[in-house]
Amino acid sequence: MWQLTDDYSWEHLRRRFYWIRALQGVPQDPTYHAEGDVETHTRLVLEALQALPEFGALPQQDQHLLRAAALLHDVEKPSTTRREADGSISARGHAKKGELSSRSILYLDIPTPSRCGNKFAGWCATTACPSGCLIAPTRARPLLKPAWR
Repeated sequence: MWQLTDDYSWEHLRRRFYWIRALQGVPQDPTYHAEGDVETHTRLVLEALQALPEFGALPQQDQHLLRAAALLHDVEKPSTTRREADGSISARGHAKKGELSSRSILYLDIPTPSRCGNKFAGWCATTACPSGCLIAPTRARPLLKPAWR
């Protein structure tokens, strides 16, 4: 069974993955992300995902894939985040660039079977499933079932 890591504690994830550490201090527009920087957001997304009863009912392999998608969904915000002229913060293009980066991370840095990598690289492009768990868990729940068909 493929898994990103055998320890999903935040402390371990920060030590193990440079791309998690890179999220620290990356600002987000408080209008949409009152929780703070991208690292805090990503940690909360992972926690919210794991707290869903439907998540716990999924096969172990699917749980590992969803955790990876949650952790990688904003991987390119550090490279795309900008302060706009009006003072707002944007990260235009982070989803598309993140899809490419997540594939690179998973195929070059972490040996990942293509059948696994392809399942969640698309989620990183839309950021729909993992971030939906934080924004509105009820909106994310229907995505858990059909995602594996």
